[in-house]
Amino acid sequence: RLYSWLRQDGSEEAALSYGELRERACALAVCLRLRWDVPERGRVMLVYPPGLEFLVAFFGAQYAAVIAVPYYPPVLPTSPAPSASARRRLADGLAKLARIAGAAAPLVCREEACRWPEEWRWHASDDSLAPPSGEEEAWLHAAVAGRTRPAESEIAFLQFTSGSTGNPKGVMVGTRNLVANVRLIIQANVRAVPAGELAIVSWLPQYHDMGLIGGCLSAALSGWRAELLSPFAFLQRPLLWLLAISRLSDSHHVVSPAPNFGYALCVRRDAELPRLDLSRWRIAMNGAEPIRAATLREFEAKFGRAGFDPASWACVFGLAENVLYVAGCAEPAHLLRLDRARLAVGDVPLPRASPAGASQALEACGHALLPERESGQAVRIVGDAREALPDGTVGEVWVRGPSVARGYWQLEELSRETFCATLAGSSEGQSGESGCGADSYLRTGDLGLLWEGRLYIVGRIKDVLTIKGRTLHAHDIEVCAERGSDALRLGCCAAFPVLGDDGDEALVLMAELREEAARACAAVAAQVASAVGEGEGVRPTVVVLLAPRSILKTTSGKLRRRELRLAY
Repeated sequence: RLYSWLRQDGSEEAALSYGELRERACALAVCLRLRWDVPERGRVMLVYPPGLEFLVAFFGAQYAAVIAVPYYPPVLPTSPAPSASARRRLADGLAKLARIAGAAAPLVCREEACRWPEEWRWHASDDSLAPPSGEEEAWLHAAVAGRTRPAESEIAFLQFTSGSTGNPKGVMVGTRNLVANVRLIIQANVRAVPAGELAIVSWLPQYHDMGLIGGCLSAALSGWRAELLSPFAFLQRPLLWLLAISRLSDSHHVVSPAPNFGYALCVRRDAELPRLDLSRWRIAMNGAEPIRAATLREFEAKFGRAGFDPASWACVFGLAENVLYVAGCAEPAHLLRLDRARLAVGDVPLPRASPAGASQALEACGHALLPERESGQAVRIVGDAREALPDGTVGEVWVRGPSVARGYWQLEELSRETFCATLAGSSEGQSGESGCGADSYLRTGDLGLLWEGRLYIVGRIKDVLTIKGRTLHAHDIEVCAERGSDALRLGCCAAFPVLGDDGDEALVLMAELREEAARACAAVAAQVASAVGEGEGVRPTVVVLLAPRSILKTTSGKLRRRELRLAY
């Protein structure tokens, strides 16, 4: 068995073996190429709700040598008179869907999800249930026989970025990039465990890189088993995730990825500790968003009683432009105390070993790096003059290696700027299929530093604020605000600068209130402003408190600070 899909009560709803997946994916490949006339290297958008049908469609595109473009259908309002926020979310979802649909035709989905918007060219994957004819069988045999060695230029799928700092961009992930990245994940984390003894448990969205690759494709490429459940089921009952891990405790070692907020949700909900056995959870990947030291400690304290081992943490860093993974392995969390006032490019924020001045310290989580000679991947910290910076110095994180994707779909200039960066003094000559030179690096847009063989991320270049001469990071301000009041919803606070009446940048905070705290707005705003002023040294000019579930986020749950600033 390869994939199992779990219901909201934890029971199995559907399953696919390797053979069943191959048979159904090949049938869909016939539909794509012969019945629906999608050309080789054409693009097809996969619009599916969470489930195994999406994976059949994705592998069908691979067998057909067609570029898959995964996306989730927009959520339609259920009320005949939807709220303003529901209308806004729908309009935003449709606008993004339309942008991405422009990179693919036709669109493939399940029968019940098709035909809307009606003017688009839809096909239902249910149609692939019809058995192939003799002529189609002959084509399929020849096509599959020729798919054993992908060309260097072959694109497996377009992974659209979340758009948290701009419009979504389609990352061209090559088949070779994908295989190289999965191998790197295995090399860093699970070398000592036989494939047949490993299982993945994932609730992550299948149309985003961590859910698609970390939760689904890595299992198929590595001979593992995968237990999957809907992200909606997890959000309604977070402990369903931990129960799914527990059920495998007698048979498998478990790998399970999640962003930091997933672990925080489990901490906040009442645990069914007597029913949990997390002793075989070998790799607890934490990534896709900033990792909070407090969440790690709280999760260990609560679920250590259920057998969770702190050595199972795999604090990982990655991005879609490098397929998924860059750094991190299973080990106890390495936390480094850094000076918040020295986190600009070129600063040296080390050391801060004493508890003195704790309010001005940032606890950054380290991501272990494999030696370059083993991984084939190089990570550099680079300054404003494109110079490599020494260990302990803050700069932009640059990456080079076989996992670096081929660029952004139909964005050549931006692709050159992002994927073909070179260090000062190195050759800028272009070569190879990607158009980048052998000495080229991927610019991640993340700020970080290297220390004792680990990478520490301190912020995003586009999320750096300069307020009253101080260099601040939006995420640090948001964490400080959330600690200042229990009335705020975790992960739903955004900090950004605006131009004040005096011509200087002013700090604005937008934050969602918990439902039970809606009547205490003035007191909460004062608490938050005071906490940020004390912790970051700059008091917000304005604190905007919002109703629950109204702050703008991407489909992967990341704050859309740029749009929030425009909305303000």
